[in-house]
Amino acid sequence: MCDEATVFLVDDDPGVQKGLAAALESVGLHVEIFASAEQFTSQCKGDEVGCLLLDVALGGMSGVQLLEKLHDSKSALPVIMITGYGDVAAAVESMKLGAVDYLEKPLDHQVLLRLIRAAFQKATILHSNYIRTSDAKARLSRLTPREREMLQILVNGKSSKQIAAKTGLSIRTVNNHRTHLLAKTGAQNTADMVRLASIAGIA
Repeated sequence: MCDEATVFLVDDDPGVQKGLAAALESVGLHVEIFASAEQFTSQCKGDEVGCLLLDVALGGMSGVQLLEKLHDSKSALPVIMITGYGDVAAAVESMKLGAVDYLEKPLDHQVLLRLIRAAFQKATILHSNYIRTSDAKARLSRLTPREREMLQILVNGKSSKQIAAKTGLSIRTVNNHRTHLLAKTGAQNTADMVRLASIAGIA
C-alpha cells in the first residue's frame, strides 16, 4: 500500500480527504488516505519515500503525538502539519519535532505542492540514510555484549600493539578478535568496520 513517491494524508475529515486527494492526483501525485494516526501506524512503518500531510487535531492519537512517535523512531518521512485553526503552541512543538512546515486550512494548493516537491527531494536523502543506518545496526546487532566492547576498542584508531598493551591481551589475541568481528559483521576491513560502528552510533 505504501508505494514510493507517495503523499500520505492523515485527516479525519472526509471532505478534506476528498478535496486534497483530488487536487494532488490532478497533478500526477499518488495519494494514500488514512482517517486516523492509528490507521497510518498500522499500515506504514515511517520509512516510506514520500511525505506525510498530517492533521493536528485527530480523534485518538493526535497529529502531534504521531509526529513525536515518528521523530523518536528516526522516521525518514518528511512531515507537513496541517490544521483548521491557528495553534501557536502546536506549531512550535511540531517544528521542534522536525516538521518541515505548518499550514492552516484552507490550504493554498500551490504552496502545498511546492512544499511537497521539496519534501520529496528531502525524503530521497533521508530514506537513503535510514536504510544505511538500519543495515549497519542490523549487522552489529549480531554481536554479543563482549564483542561490542571489543568493537569499541578496535574502532578507536589504536594499533593492535597499543590495544594489547592497554587490555593486557596478546597481539595475536587482539588480531584474532579483529578477524572474528570482521567476519561476523561482514565488514571488508577495519576501516569498513569503523564506518559501520559510526553509522550505527556505536563509535
